[in-house]
Amino acid sequence: MNQKATEAAATQDGPRVLEQQTRETETVKVHQINQPWNDEKLVWNDAYIHGDPCEAFDRLMIQQAQITLGVQFDGDRPKGKHDTPKGEWKSTASTWAVIIAGHPGSFTKSEPTVGFSRHGVASRKDGPGYVLGVCDGGQRGKLTMSTMYAIGLDYDLNIDLDDLIFRLEDLNIAACLYTTFNNGTTEVTVDKTKAAELSGGDVITIDGVRAILREKGFDENFLARVEILEGDVIKNNKRFVRCGCPPVTKARVIVPLQEPIDLTKLTANPTKAAEM
Repeated sequence: MNQKATEAAATQDGPRVLEQQTRETETVKVHQINQPWNDEKLVWNDAYIHGDPCEAFDRLMIQQAQITLGVQFDGDRPKGKHDTPKGEWKSTASTWAVIIAGHPGSFTKSEPTVGFSRHGVASRKDGPGYVLGVCDGGQRGKLTMSTMYAIGLDYDLNIDLDDLIFRLEDLNIAACLYTTFNNGTTEVTVDKTKAAELSGGDVITIDGVRAILREKGFDENFLARVEILEGDVIKNNKRFVRCGCPPVTKARVIVPLQEPIDLTKLTANPTKAAEM
């Protein structure tokens, strides 16, 4: 699913009707029930729908899942806004249909827009946050996550967005895709200390910068067009080198799992569980 500002394409009562009728009869044909993800206009709230309707996806939409929700701000917080305190991130159980449908934000109540089919526009990395599973103790973190209900893959590469969508379609998997606030950026930053080490001297070179970006997966055509704009930028108590570059696609792909994974049963070591 990708971003597009458009009116909701279908009633949000669809998922609830689907759940109710599924409970009433075991032989219900899922594809006969009103489903916003199968809308003929191929949009669901702000999202484009790709792929053909299928009963496997319909069954996924009524499958129960849990995600952990909170609010987090990057850098200076807007006046009156606060991060969700440690211990207060909330694990919420629902169906994938409801999680994706979400609800629009309310300016009067200062409620953020939520739902993977909704694409709120922001100028920085702020606002509602989520973990694709259960975080014990209400604390957001790799080591506190006990159960995974989906996999989140971050893309930060010079790949065309349409190409990324085509690759997902070829895999024939269910997924939600959205671009982040700085999608299409023409600037990248690299760690100044590492850039100095790879430059092999007291002066940071473009070869040192390109070596870092090459390790991150950027191809040679992209690297040839990278240039240093500023050699010393301070952010979050760290020093970076700011560089100009071709447009970079920044997106996240969410892949729901057919069954949740209990990380605590894979290993008694929380660090190893997080690495898995």
